[in-house]
Amino acid sequence: MKNSIVKYLIYMYKRYDFKSFLGKTLEAFFGFLFIYPLSYLTKRNNRIWVFGSHVKFSGNPKYLFLYVHEEINSIRPIWISGDKSLVKDLRNKKYEAYYKWSMKGLYYSLIAGVYFFSFYTVDINYFAVGRALDFNLWHGIGIKLIEFNVKHGEAAKHYNPNNLISRIYAPFLFRRPQYLLSTSKFTTDYLLKDAFRISENKCIELGYPRTDLFFSSLDTVKQFVKLHENQKTFELIEKIQKYSFSYIYMPTWRETRYDFITSAGFDFALLNEQLIKTNSVFILKLHHATKLDTSSIANYSNIFVLDNKIDVYVILPFITTLITDYSSIYHDFMLLDNKQIILFPFDKEDYISENRGITLDPRLDYDEYTLGQRAYSFEELLSLIKEEFYKLKYCSTVVYMVPRA
Repeated sequence: MKNSIVKYLIYMYKRYDFKSFLGKTLEAFFGFLFIYPLSYLTKRNNRIWVFGSHVKFSGNPKYLFLYVHEEINSIRPIWISGDKSLVKDLRNKKYEAYYKWSMKGLYYSLIAGVYFFSFYTVDINYFAVGRALDFNLWHGIGIKLIEFNVKHGEAAKHYNPNNLISRIYAPFLFRRPQYLLSTSKFTTDYLLKDAFRISENKCIELGYPRTDLFFSSLDTVKQFVKLHENQKTFELIEKIQKYSFSYIYMPTWRETRYDFITSAGFDFALLNEQLIKTNSVFILKLHHATKLDTSSIANYSNIFVLDNKIDVYVILPFITTLITDYSSIYHDFMLLDNKQIILFPFDKEDYISENRGITLDPRLDYDEYTLGQRAYSFEELLSLIKEEFYKLKYCSTVVYMVPRA
């Protein structure tokens, strides 16, 4: 037990720099000692809803926040963030937002009646949640193992109930949400209720707010971008529309943090040549937790790396083909009409053994359940692009697991 705690402390120290590690230590000390007890004594206002996301202003909390801000006058929506620059940006757009450890940020976190977040209450303030209703909107459904279903890899250490260090530095992992957004009964049963250790009636089965734009016209999406996003995002969409075909590669995160782009054998010079021939563009969108040097890709005319500050969900309606592996983006993208998918699981066996792994539920066998063309090497991927397989409409023939009204 003692040895495992020491190993985990070393892991935490390596993952965070000294300043961040010290900050988390102080946060835990003052949070547990003062703020957490206080949060159960404050009077809650059910007309005040606080929102937050583990990735800046994004995902389901973002889209629900915007909806409430524009459509529900009786509710006061407030965005809480640990990113001061984001708070400043949102205020410039006339939204109410506060830094989580400012006086106002802490005050509204302590009196808000409802918390909406995409990961855990830490997206807002775990120590201030107290008796508030906490609603986890989550950030993706898929076939890879999540939360307490993870049995190996680094994630399994975090979710070990006997890990004292995890309970100190990541106590939010062990607070079960009062409600969790699901996308269907199927999703609830096979993925969510066990992963979050909650009952079925705590899973609210609706669509994801972040995909609502998928059911709008492209002109409506562009109007949304003009209103809520930056000029850089609008210019990128305009640029994408000038190409005959567009590909976006969105691989899931590898917890082992190895350079999977190099391991996949990408030859970007060869890829760029093919893209030029067909007037196509290839966009690389890495998971926000992936840390890889992509600076050399900037030298290619038809290959772009998407800035993580850009909301990919306003980009996807303009994309012809998604290339992915085990990511939940696969399920979201299928909601779009007349799109194509290439699955690129070149490291499937390593992903299963060294990372989170894939569910063993026989209903979700990766090869049987996921539809779309497959490539297991860069050469096969390039071959699919050369063969112009995009003339086939795979997604339009798929029954998506998420019911829509």
